[in-house]
Amino acid sequence: MPADIVKYVNIERNKRGAQSLVINAKLMAAAKMRAEVILKHQNFSHQDPYDGIELTTVLPKVGYYYSYASENIGMGGISGEDFVNGFMNSYSHRINLLNPDLYHTGVYIVTGPYKQYYVNIAVQLFAVPASKDEYLGYNEIDRKNYRNLLTKYNLQLNPVILTINKIVDKDIDGYEKINNIKRQKEILTELIARMNENKPFEEKQVNLIREYNGYL
Repeated sequence: MPADIVKYVNIERNKRGAQSLVINAKLMAAAKMRAEVILKHQNFSHQDPYDGIELTTVLPKVGYYYSYASENIGMGGISGEDFVNGFMNSYSHRINLLNPDLYHTGVYIVTGPYKQYYVNIAVQLFAVPASKDEYLGYNEIDRKNYRNLLTKYNLQLNPVILTINKIVDKDIDGYEKINNIKRQKEILTELIARMNENKPFEEKQVNLIREYNGYL
């Protein structure tokens, strides 16, 4: 049935001039994890407050790097065509399904008891692949530069260096300047910690970078 879902999705896409989706093994594995956690916790939702297996977390777990991704979930279909018809009758699901920019897909179906029913649950993932650096928002050069900058600020904040600089240049020990350096150090420390976890930069990190650049 998963292959049938892809088949009928591609029929709908082709009718509208969109390219056929290509099945990706990593997305298939991710869809399996999503479907199983929905059934496990009886939680038919895009969010998973139990195991944290959601779209934005499951793709990194399977090593799929993406520039865009979305998800359709359905319940109660008796065939691939039936599930796709259901998706097509839902505005948000249809938008996901027909998006012409999408390239990869992965589908998985679980069957079992859900609440008082015995049903099929389908999860279909859609994605546009990206390089690891594009996905993360930084590369090895960025890692090196950030670490070098952090070393520089640690030296500048060393009490001995502060004392020497105060003797040589009284202005460098200004209260505001030292506080700015401390804040830059805090920002770099947080960004580097995120990099060490190999997690992508999100809005919070982007805002920190903007703040950091404001001190330059």
